[in-house]
Amino acid sequence: MSIWEILVPTMTPKEVSHGPNGVADNSVSNLSYETRSQNLLNRRRDKTIGKAVRRSDGVVFPSMTMAAEEHGIYPSHIHNVIHGNCRAKTAAGFEWEYANV
Repeated sequence: MSIWEILVPTMTPKEVSHGPNGVADNSVSNLSYETRSQNLLNRRRDKTIGKAVRRSDGVVFPSMTMAAEEHGIYPSHIHNVIHGNCRAKTAAGFEWEYANV
């Protein structure tokens, strides 16, 4: 690390990023210091982003976003079904709920 890096704050704020073991593991080996953007990319790569959701046939997805991508719909469609925010009772032909994993 150079003196410049120490004395001049970075233009892009950084935050603690949890590794592949998720937020439950605060060991040094699972932590790094990343930009918000990189942190989100890492969480998506490690499948530790968001709450898990379960399709009515029992299939569980790590997040609403991943389930939506798999079915070619927006995450808000699944969200609305779970929360009863619309008349539709299904999204992509399935009922949805949060999975307690």
